[in-house]
Amino acid sequence: RHRLADFGLHVEHETRGAVRVSRLGPRDAQWARCRRAAAENARRGFFPADGAFRGLEVVDVYKVENKTLLDDFQARTEAVARREKAEESDKKSGKRVKGLFCELPPESLER
Repeated sequence: RHRLADFGLHVEHETRGAVRVSRLGPRDAQWARCRRAAAENARRGFFPADGAFRGLEVVDVYKVENKTLLDDFQARTEAVARREKAEESDKKSGKRVKGLFCELPPESLER
C-alpha cells in the first residue's frame, strides 16, 4: 500500500499533477461501485469449474485520474454521441461508459 502511494506521488510530480493515484476507502461511493461491478462481471461460470478460483474479493480500490487522457476520451465520446444522434435522432443508443478498470498483481500491494 505504501509503495503504491509512493508511486502515486512520483507520478503526480512527474506529470505536474496531470496524473493522480488515490486509494478509495469502503465508505467511498466509487469503492462500492467498483466492488459491485467486479461482482457483476464475475458471475456464475466466469471461473472454470475445475480451476483454482471460486470468486473475487475486492481488497483495495485505487483511482487513477489522468486528466490528459480523460479530456481526450471525453472529447471522443462526445463526438461519437453527436454522430450517433445525427444518424439516429429518434433512437436512444443506451451506450454509456461508467468506468474503466485495470488489474494490479497482488505482489504490488503491501498487506
